Amino acid sequence: MAETHNLSMESAAYRVIEDIQYYNKLGGMKKELYNTSMRVFTMKEISARQNNAVMAYKVRGSRMTKYYT
Repeated sequence: MAETHNLSMESAAYRVIEDIQYYNKLGGMKKELYNTSMRVFTMKEISARQNNAVMAYKVRGSRMTKYYT
């Protein structure tokens, strides 16, 4: 790396350490992104089921109203 980028050995070592830290940080961010996307997916699933239950209740309620009015 030092020869390719015309860096001193100390600078090259520091760059390697920075690259490793960046890679680890990026991995952590990817993990958090995955976890967050799974939470969003779960919430959408729960909301869809709740919406379906509410719609079924409304339909059933409107049918019951027809029978008893």
